[in-house]
Amino acid sequence: MARAKLSNRSTLQLHLSDGWPNLGAAEEARFRWRRYEGVNATVGVSTLREIPTAEDVIAVIPASRVSIITAHVPAGSAKKIDKMLPFLIEEQVVSSPEDVYAMLVRRRAPSDESLIAVVDKNWLNQACGELDVQGFEATRTVLEGDLLNNISSADEWTMVRTQSGGLIHFGDGHAVALDGAGEDVPPSMPPMGLSIALDERAKLGLKPGQIRVFSDSNLEPPDTQSWSDALGVSVVDGGPWAPELLDARRVQGADLLTLRREKRMSPAAEWFVRLRAPLAILAVVLGLHAILTIGDWLRLRHEAATLRSEMEARFRGLFPDAKTVVDPALQLTRALPDLRRAAGEPAANDLVPLLAQLAPRLTAQGMRPQRIRYERGQLSLDLPVRAGETRDSLEAKLRTDSLRVQVESVSNNNATVRVTAAGTSPGT
Repeated sequence: MARAKLSNRSTLQLHLSDGWPNLGAAEEARFRWRRYEGVNATVGVSTLREIPTAEDVIAVIPASRVSIITAHVPAGSAKKIDKMLPFLIEEQVVSSPEDVYAMLVRRRAPSDESLIAVVDKNWLNQACGELDVQGFEATRTVLEGDLLNNISSADEWTMVRTQSGGLIHFGDGHAVALDGAGEDVPPSMPPMGLSIALDERAKLGLKPGQIRVFSDSNLEPPDTQSWSDALGVSVVDGGPWAPELLDARRVQGADLLTLRREKRMSPAAEWFVRLRAPLAILAVVLGLHAILTIGDWLRLRHEAATLRSEMEARFRGLFPDAKTVVDPALQLTRALPDLRRAAGEPAANDLVPLLAQLAPRLTAQGMRPQRIRYERGQLSLDLPVRAGETRDSLEAKLRTDSLRVQVESVSNNNATVRVTAAGTSPGT
């Protein structure tokens, strides 16, 4: 691997801790760091407030925060692959594609699969944002596992034991995080994750000849003999783990900041991404509702047109001499009395049916009409009435379910009343 060209600018190598940022923590987090100024370098473990700033800041991402996943990546442009990666590894991660950054690290022989670095988007954005607030704006990121690229090989793996777990570097650029390797497992017993990794690599013919183990200073060194016997591989103690002594400037690997800058969205765009699925569902529901509504309207319109055609056909069958048919229902209603008369059946608004229905009411009230007029289905009466009789009371006395009664005037003990059949209008 070619060495990265070193800059004369002051550079701070800042190792982010596993549980950081934790804004609710009672104590400030402490960071391993190394600051380069020309040929001079200083190291330390301090809080952010105690660390000197620099022109360039390299943030080292802990192995526990990054997953290295293998997957077959088809050929294509870099931009197209970047958009494709979160969905290629969707079945291998718990989070949804919208919640992770995925970056192609390198292709790996012999399986021709690619190494893909995956990091939680919210965590990376929060961590970088907190560094910005504290005055340590990162100019580059380096994966903790990539620090071991130059000291590991296919024949000698490197393992790191920490309180939170650690990592294994396989010597081919592939590193995986371990869970709880230093907290729950005694020094005489190798962690289960290491045993599983050895078995999987042995099936591919990639079992190493030696494993070098580094441990946090607060952990007991491993029992290398017991480990060697249990694993069937030579295990040697690498000493205390001090990642700040490895020069991150020389590491050429995945810079997640590049991906973050390309994928950085405005707050509105991020909300749109989060609401994309609900909005898609809403659009589908509204679309179906619109289609069903339009379909129902077309059906009702077709039924109305069919009914109108049937009514027009019936009207023309009854009245073949009709020249125009504008409203067959209304025209048929108005022509119905004529049809009844032609058939010898009186209509409800003829004179005799009107008098036959009104006469019992007049007799019951002791009223005798002084004058009767009939014209176009309407009967007009002049009636003597008692003193104090009102329109409303007189209409109530003469009205029936089949008669519509209207008192036009009441004066000088005389009333003018117009009577028509209920459900008909004058002139029909």
